[in-house]
Amino acid sequence: MGMSESERQLRLKLAETLGHALGTWTLKMVLPLSVPSLYSLYSFAVHGVHPANALTTYLPFFGALLSFAALYIYPLAGLGRSWFAPLCVLAGFIPYVFALYVMIGLGGIRLYASLRFFTLSYAFLGVFWLLIGYRILYVYWLYTELVQNTFDPRTTSAPAR
Repeated sequence: MGMSESERQLRLKLAETLGHALGTWTLKMVLPLSVPSLYSLYSFAVHGVHPANALTTYLPFFGALLSFAALYIYPLAGLGRSWFAPLCVLAGFIPYVFALYVMIGLGGIRLYASLRFFTLSYAFLGVFWLLIGYRILYVYWLYTELVQNTFDPRTTSAPAR
C-alpha cells in the first residue's frame, strides 16, 4: 500500500511549511529548557548521582530532555492517520507537565522556604524558577497553537480519494 503522489506532495508541502514556521520556535524553547538541564548538571556535580537527590538532579535533566524530544515529536501527529498520531499528541503534554514541575517543584518550594527561613536568596531563586517555568509554559503553548494552525484543514488541502 504505497502512498499516492498527491498525498506525498501534500506531506512534503506540510513538512516544508512546518520546518519554516516552527524552526524559530524551537530555538525559542531551547533557552528556557536548557536552564533546568544546566541546573541539574550543576546539581549532579555538587550532590553526586545518589537517588536521594533525584528531584534536583534526575528530574530536571530528563524532564528537559523529554521536552526537547516532544518539540520534534508533537508536530508529527498531523502528518498521518495511524496509532502513532495519538502518541505524538500525548507527547505534547510532557513540556506542560515539566513546566508545572519547574514552577511548583523548583519555584514554589523555594518561595515557601524563603517564608519559613526568612532568606532573600530563596525568594529570588523561587521567583527565578517561577519565571523560567512560566516561559516554558507560554512558549510551548504558542508552539502548539502554531502547529495546530499549520495543520488546520481549512488552510491545507487534503488529497482527493
